[in-house]
Amino acid sequence: MAEEQTESILDVDLGDAQELELMDEGEAKSRISRADIVENKSNPGRRNLRVVIDSPDNKLVDDVYQYIVVPEKSWQEADPKGYVRAVNRMKDFAECYGVNVAGGEVSRMVGAEGWVDWGQEMNDRTGRMQNTIRRFIPPKKGRK
Repeated sequence: MAEEQTESILDVDLGDAQELELMDEGEAKSRISRADIVENKSNPGRRNLRVVIDSPDNKLVDDVYQYIVVPEKSWQEADPKGYVRAVNRMKDFAECYGVNVAGGEVSRMVGAEGWVDWGQEMNDRTGRMQNTIRRFIPPKKGRK
């Protein structure tokens, strides 16, 4: 009878542990590695596009989670400034990555690349520096 093989957590080589990297602050390429629609925790009933952004040029750069409010026409009258802000942010995101946000599955955004202004900030919960996205940059001619 063959000996049954089982995996054990004890097989993990903890010598491989290391800190994920921070991006240098400034403009650099980014990639959408995951995308989905989630409920807005601070405003139930509203939805967010949640995207996970990483660096296509460095696999060890820590991910950035971005939550982009999905604007709804019904807000135009009740909160015109909030609606315009949400539409503008969605537009900046869509232009940056060259994605169509007018229907369809958000999973098709995965793999899209664009330029962003990377930043860093202290995470109060973990006490560590983390990557941030300060702004999405629209495409420029000649930039790849």
